[in-house]
Amino acid sequence: MVLTERRFSPIIVCGAARSGTTFVWRLLDSHPEIAMSDEFFIYKTPSLVPFFQEMNTAFDSLVNRGDLGTRKAQIMRMLWFYTSNEHGMKKGMTARRYGNKTPGAEHYISFYDDVFEKYPPLYIYILRKGKDVFLSVRNTEWGKNANINGLTKRYIDSIKTIEAFQNMSPERLFMLQPDKISQNEEDRLRMTKRLLDFIGEEIVEEMMPFLKAWKPAHTTQDVRRKDPDSILKKLPEKDIEFLKHHEEYQDLMRKYGYK
Repeated sequence: MVLTERRFSPIIVCGAARSGTTFVWRLLDSHPEIAMSDEFFIYKTPSLVPFFQEMNTAFDSLVNRGDLGTRKAQIMRMLWFYTSNEHGMKKGMTARRYGNKTPGAEHYISFYDDVFEKYPPLYIYILRKGKDVFLSVRNTEWGKNANINGLTKRYIDSIKTIEAFQNMSPERLFMLQPDKISQNEEDRLRMTKRLLDFIGEEIVEEMMPFLKAWKPAHTTQDVRRKDPDSILKKLPEKDIEFLKHHEEYQDLMRKYGYK
């Protein structure tokens, strides 16, 4: 994919929940010509998958193949921003580039590649240390009763899925580890430049307030339950022991530079 083509491709930010996808979503959205829509979980609208599959055959006699690819992309863009907040809807109508942030979207790559067949998406995968992800999940209302076995399995499945895609299409994947970026402003700018180079854009002045103020990863203190006193400072000992003896998890942590 040449640089000019990248500017027509949608941008999909994905990764395990609580890995820092929101941070990267806001970073990209701080660019005045990039509109990033709110989370859009395919599993909540399962009828969309067969709908887009049916479009490939149902309208063959009415729409030529090239136009069909364009129209599918337009429909998906409309759906992304239709379910976004007011800021997203307004920016989505005028911005030159667009994309979406949804944890777990890496499991729907084949779906999005079909929908955006004319200009296949660029994927930005956010990876964060597993123990910190699990602690952050536990400190949300929806994840406070999560089982460590299930959390670990979903986390590993997410990484394995994106690695498989990386082997097939390395030019369409950018892997970012926000928790490994220092607070040094030069390091922030260097990472941001690499990210924008990947999608075919440049740092612009309007992004600088965000780049100077960012937080590169969630902290436990940023997450609030209805009962603040119940916030965990660290994982329970039994969870730590489980992870310590989980060979596949430990192998992945070493592979990506986590101790």
